[in-house]
Amino acid sequence: MGCSKTNAKTVASERALDRLRQTCWTIRVKQAVDSDETGIDREEVMGELQKQTLRKMGWTGGGVGAEGNKGKAEPVAVSMAAHTVIRREGLGLSSNQTMVDFKKKVKEVIENYAKSEKQEDLAFAPCFSKEERAFIHQQCMRLNLKSQSRGTGNERYLTVSRKRTSSQLFDHLMQEGGSTSKYELVPPLYENDS
Repeated sequence: MGCSKTNAKTVASERALDRLRQTCWTIRVKQAVDSDETGIDREEVMGELQKQTLRKMGWTGGGVGAEGNKGKAEPVAVSMAAHTVIRREGLGLSSNQTMVDFKKKVKEVIENYAKSEKQEDLAFAPCFSKEERAFIHQQCMRLNLKSQSRGTGNERYLTVSRKRTSSQLFDHLMQEGGSTSKYELVPPLYENDS
């Protein structure tokens, strides 16, 4: 069997990793996102804006109807065909205002995450457009958070996490009992006698 330079490097690196696993702790990645929660979707981002608009018009949280407020208690969500911003304006809809509201709400969600003590990843569902994900990435960079898009096509989603060094990640895993949704701490095979 001929041994190419690439194969030799691969074999050497695998042997080195095996050797290191004998005396060093290993952090194993179990899944792509460090969270047990489902991702934030467009309704969560925009739903609160719809409720705020109704409150400004006098809505108190009950049903909306002529006969003793017997109508629907929840506001009807705006239908967005194929998850794109509507380019026509009418009936009080301004596509520019919709994007401004979206940016304001996303900025608020990311800033709240950055200020919080929450250690799990923040995941955004695949329903966001490329432009919306780009805005989320920009906000994460501004707040020194790590963001990453994963998946392809309609399954593409975005995760936001805190930047950590390997030492910080190790300490975090030790505090969590050696495991989180995303990572697992694997002890060395042999104790180091030094």
